[in-house]
Amino acid sequence: MPRPLRRRIDAAFGPRTRGPDGGSTGAGYRRRVALERQAVRRVLPIWAARHPDDARPRQMIELAERLVNGTIAREVAEREMADFLADVEDASYADVPAVGFAGAAAATLVRTAMYDRDPEAATAERQDDDLDPDMHETDYLVSRAAAYDEPRITFEQHPAVVERRLRPFWQWYLDDAVPAAFASTR
Repeated sequence: MPRPLRRRIDAAFGPRTRGPDGGSTGAGYRRRVALERQAVRRVLPIWAARHPDDARPRQMIELAERLVNGTIAREVAEREMADFLADVEDASYADVPAVGFAGAAAATLVRTAMYDRDPEAATAERQDDDLDPDMHETDYLVSRAAAYDEPRITFEQHPAVVERRLRPFWQWYLDDAVPAAFASTR
């Protein structure tokens, strides 16, 4: 699903608002975090298959929830997220790139819970491939984890295989995840 369309969904979730402390607040913010949380949960089995004893992606989900609830300082969550993301980036997942995408998605969920989405990004027409890798958003990273969830595919297979794997993910995202996230704050 093109990034500009995903950002329009974000905008439809509600405005970006700030509380007295400058932190994100409001129904739109909570919906956007809820949507990303569902997406990350969808790819947790990919991480667990490679790292069965590493619960850090689940901890990232918990950090995001604590940020939304205001029960953890942003600086503490940011430090834990940065440590985990550095470990993910330092590891080599060339043989199964889905694992790296799943780990990075869990970390970017915390980033969204800390700052919400960039309001400029909601209307930006830039595509995912135009962004620096450290600017990729959770939904994009989760879609990549879903698309690459098996041993490396050959270049010749890549376009058709990736498209075939992406379609069910985005169908779930639109049919199930978006409505559930929107309803989560009613």
